[in-house]
Amino acid sequence: MEGEVLARISDLVHNMFETFGAAFFDLIEPLFPTFVQLIDFHRAYPSRQYGICFIDDCVEFAPSKCARYQEQFVPVMLRCLADEYPEVRQAAAYGFGVMGMVGGADYLNTVTAALEPLAAMVNSPGARLTEESSGATDNGIAAVAKILKYSGANIDITQVSKLNYSKVSLIM
Repeated sequence: MEGEVLARISDLVHNMFETFGAAFFDLIEPLFPTFVQLIDFHRAYPSRQYGICFIDDCVEFAPSKCARYQEQFVPVMLRCLADEYPEVRQAAAYGFGVMGMVGGADYLNTVTAALEPLAAMVNSPGARLTEESSGATDNGIAAVAKILKYSGANIDITQVSKLNYSKVSLIM
């Protein structure tokens, strides 16, 4: 039940961002600590999944406004790249791709830090075990591509080349 409610709220938040853009962040900013609480590892996986979806939307539509909260959500999202549930991994990977694509300098350290756990995620033995795992892996590959395309000029490529991206060799 909680997962269904969070899914509907996630759809609503996403649609409001699409309609009102970054200005909507000002209205939901008081809820941001609640979004971060949802991704706590003691919560059920749907809470973590949709908590990340809320944060992903905030980053996508209001990256500069959301940047000041990175220390609250980035460490947990990095851990979520190794979550046992692929739905959580998929949402986290999508978020790091968005940060790489629209975050600019505000998110450079964050997306650089995400490259290693993204490589581990897409190269894990179960990366293609199920349809859900494949979706998470695809988002991980897309996140690496977005980070390198939009932020790559500012990333030390020698650090990237040390990572094992055997499954994403098509973009290297």
